[in-house]
Amino acid sequence: MVSARSGARIASGRVSAYTIPTDKPESDGTATWDSTTIVIVELTADGITGLGYSYANVAAAHAAEELVKREILNGDPFDIPALHSAMDRLVRNWGRPGVVSSAISAIDTSLWDLKARLLEEPLLALLGKARDEIQAYGSGGFTSYSEKELVDQLTGWAEHGFECVKMKIGTHPEQDVSRVAAVQKALKGRAQLYVDANGAYDRQQALHKSEQFGDLGVTWFEELVTSDDRIGLHFLVERSPAVMKIAAGEYNYTLDDARLLIEAQAVDVLQTDVTRCGGVSNFIKIGDLCEICHYPYSAHTAPSIHATLCCSILPAMNVEYFHDHVRIEHMLFDGAITAVNGKLKPDLSRHGLGLELKRSDAEKFQVLSSAMSLRPSGEPPRPGSHTTCPWLPTPWRPWRSTGRHHRGSRFESRAGTSAHGCLHAMIHRAAACFEGRRQRGCMPGHPAGRPAHAVHKALARLHKRRLAARVSAPILRRPAAAQATP
Repeated sequence: MVSARSGARIASGRVSAYTIPTDKPESDGTATWDSTTIVIVELTADGITGLGYSYANVAAAHAAEELVKREILNGDPFDIPALHSAMDRLVRNWGRPGVVSSAISAIDTSLWDLKARLLEEPLLALLGKARDEIQAYGSGGFTSYSEKELVDQLTGWAEHGFECVKMKIGTHPEQDVSRVAAVQKALKGRAQLYVDANGAYDRQQALHKSEQFGDLGVTWFEELVTSDDRIGLHFLVERSPAVMKIAAGEYNYTLDDARLLIEAQAVDVLQTDVTRCGGVSNFIKIGDLCEICHYPYSAHTAPSIHATLCCSILPAMNVEYFHDHVRIEHMLFDGAITAVNGKLKPDLSRHGLGLELKRSDAEKFQVLSSAMSLRPSGEPPRPGSHTTCPWLPTPWRPWRSTGRHHRGSRFESRAGTSAHGCLHAMIHRAAACFEGRRQRGCMPGHPAGRPAHAVHKALARLHKRRLAARVSAPILRRPAAAQATP
């Protein structure tokens, strides 16, 4: 076991993304898709690796890579509030909600998993237990399914002990009532039926449908209108059937998103997704908000993370056992959670979240992977530093290894030569390259000696700024005319 005072530092990280095709085409009231991307962040300290993930676009992986390099490497894995706050400050001008929030979520979850593993405890023990298990509800029932596929899936969950099941609606509003009626007839009262419009209706449509669904015994209506329409949601909370709970919040990307839904009295049940809201840290804070304001709390998808969290949060009522995510988590992770009689019970024999990436199984779905580590000096790599810049002298390569060249790279000597000598070698190599191309007619309009003269002037400016050991991108990057093949 590692003590919180042992001086452990996050020495390396890996960000990877995997895109997994769906088992059949899927759609809901406002979207259609045929694959799902998962972004996985792994952080290592004292030889122990923590794992977190988000369901997001691959762009979130690029944001996570930059965040790990700039704010997480060399950080104390026990100081999660400080690291999370540093990420929030860094992304102020990146566009915090959406993709960036999903990146922060994966990193934050990885930090919590790492902390628990360093302490050799399951994450639930670290957070403190409110219950041993949490109710799950079967979720899928896509609008792209035929009526038979829809009925078979939802009744199958009921047969496996799920007390509640959910279907999608809204793609073809004129068919929604008949599809709901068919499912209710097949369920025969064995499970409560939830419906999710994913914001497909306007206010009047939603009110009319809520009355029709209420007559059919539906007890949960999710995102009747877009979650951005808090006034519309409040309108529907006030007017929908008393037996029906209005739920929303899966797009809570910030703490304020959750607060505003509660202040507007826009929901009966507040939902949140740990892979979007900012990770474990913010999921717990929103749970505390629900407890303070007397709202039930529901976890959106990602059951292998949410099962642990909802067993530690008092107002948590259920976890969405979403068809896509259950399938993906069992494909990619050893230790992925499985519902038993409609309940999720975290495995307390495993440290952290209890998940291990099955790399050999995941490899065929990989679309991005980037590894990062501290320099021998203990410093994190400079943002954007990478491995290969093939037109530089052979002994010289950027310290970090990801296969690209970016502004701000720091160069070190593999042969022990001074940084000053390295800089001169690069300058003369560039000048010779430019001059050779000019003589071959590849750079018309450039008189002899001009490229070398310009480069040496740049060198003088760098010396004046005391940046002889750091080469800026405009010097390293070839002019556009010099990039064409002769």
